[in-house]
Amino acid sequence: MRKYQVQYKHRTKTYTLDIEAPTYSDILNFFNDISACEVTEIREYKFEYFSPVQIKDDGDYLKYITVSIKRDSFFESIKIPKIKKEFKNKLDNLQLILIEKLRLQGLKPTQINLKISS
Repeated sequence: MRKYQVQYKHRTKTYTLDIEAPTYSDILNFFNDISACEVTEIREYKFEYFSPVQIKDDGDYLKYITVSIKRDSFFESIKIPKIKKEFKNKLDNLQLILIEKLRLQGLKPTQINLKISS
């Protein structure tokens, strides 16, 4: 069994539900058989982390960075919270990591701008 998060709509409200099923098709069939709701998205959980110990937050991080990513005519802006303070004075290193790891419509970005909020 795999674990999925199902997003579905009823009238003007959107709901989410965590559900286990062998495949996403089984979930669609289930909703089609019993419900008039519209399934809008199914996400499979690839990673779940449950810590048995509550980790104390020492606050030793930058609050967040805003990353503006550009490739040709595509543009996206995202906030990434709790950035390690080691990157505060090493923005070039952070920019290289982001260029290597992030994709915009499957392609590496050609331009990344960072705005730090501490």
